[in-house]
Amino acid sequence: MKNLHLNISLLCCLFLWACNNSSNQEEIRFATLTYSQMHTAVFSQSDGEGIEWHGEALELTAVDDLALIQEADCGSGACGKLVQLTNSGAKAIEAIVQSSFSIPDFPPYTATKLRIAPNSTATVGCSKLCLDGQEIIFSPKIVGATYLSE
Repeated sequence: MKNLHLNISLLCCLFLWACNNSSNQEEIRFATLTYSQMHTAVFSQSDGEGIEWHGEALELTAVDDLALIQEADCGSGACGKLVQLTNSGAKAIEAIVQSSFSIPDFPPYTATKLRIAPNSTATVGCSKLCLDGQEIIFSPKIVGATYLSE
């Protein structure tokens, strides 16, 4: 009977230890950060879609109607500011926003395509990623902006 209680206690301890360790595995660490994890953490609130863009020149015919703003907090622990794109014009616009950053072994930027209705605002993503005591800054820039035909 004593061995049975000891074995049950040992199994409970192992179970609790395993549960504590499994919850830590979902936490993102800087040393093991993947591009997908970074993109999800920074752009999960985005109204746009991530696209592949290699720095080629794009039309900027609608850029005068757009403005990048950063007001509300975002990220874990309010690490950064929510980057938004405002269309103050009377026509819908398709815009591409480049977000430059510096993480070793990663491309130097990511691009997001957004469609913004007239006189409205769309969310691009967060301006920072805070991880393991480090801040990775994402600097947004409009690299393409064209009016959508109706």
